[in-house]
Amino acid sequence: MAGPRRLLALVGALALLLAACGGSDAEPVNLARAQATIRVRAQDAFGADATIGRVRCPGKVEQEQGASFGCTVEVDGQALPYVVRLTNDSGGTRVELGASLLVTRKVEQFIADYAADNGERVQSVGCGSTKYLVRARGTKVSCAVVRADGSTIPAVVGVRDTKGNTALISFGPTKADG
Repeated sequence: MAGPRRLLALVGALALLLAACGGSDAEPVNLARAQATIRVRAQDAFGADATIGRVRCPGKVEQEQGASFGCTVEVDGQALPYVVRLTNDSGGTRVELGASLLVTRKVEQFIADYAADNGERVQSVGCGSTKYLVRARGTKVSCAVVRADGSTIPAVVGVRDTKGNTALISFGPTKADG
């Protein structure tokens, strides 16, 4: 009866080989659920003032605790990144903004208020032509300040976090400017 035993041993070895080479048994992440979560968060945070567009995530992501992947949502035509972190092997996720969405007019007003508080009269402040600025934490936004006399000076605002908090880094000419 060596035939059936040999067949059984061969089937067992084949099963072990397939298990070893078969990769992960983890199910892929439910990307539709992640996209829906991102859309709702963007709509709640920015939808009153902005048009929320398409959400894009990678094609397939395996569920593995601690892994993360990036998605983007269009906000007034700009790609706002989100980070999705897998909290367990069963599909639990935590969704966080990957950058800050700054309202351009608010950044400009912040600089104009600083100027007024420091005795500087300005005609205008310009920080770009878009309604929103997508910037990562730790990056800078350069703006042009037109003084009451028509001369232009720079102002630089730093992005502190993904919540839109900023800090004025410089106002007026720097040594590098001349």
